[in-house]
Amino acid sequence: RSHFGSSCHLCNCGLPESTMASQRDAQVEQAKQLHQHIQEMTEKVETLEGQIGNLDKEKTQIQEQLQALNSRLGEVQREHNDKTQEIRTIQAQLEEKESRYMKMLEAQPSLVHVFK
Repeated sequence: RSHFGSSCHLCNCGLPESTMASQRDAQVEQAKQLHQHIQEMTEKVETLEGQIGNLDKEKTQIQEQLQALNSRLGEVQREHNDKTQEIRTIQAQLEEKESRYMKMLEAQPSLVHVFK
């Protein structure tokens, strides 16, 4: 009996050795492809993890900036309110002084000539 066209002598499955060799080649090729896909997926995960790390840093920076801006906004609002209240106080004082001035001029018409 020759080796050409002979059956599998290892397991007596009856398959020709050439069929077994082509199946083995197909399995090797399939394993190589799976290995390549695993490497590509691993690289993709590493890339994504790096991007996530960068996003986390950016997020932290933005949160710190937002906190600083909110703090400054509070300061600006307080200063605005203080200055608005100061204007109201000055306006009330001004009205009171104008009223006193007008009463003084009405009471002493001779003062009108002094201010002309």
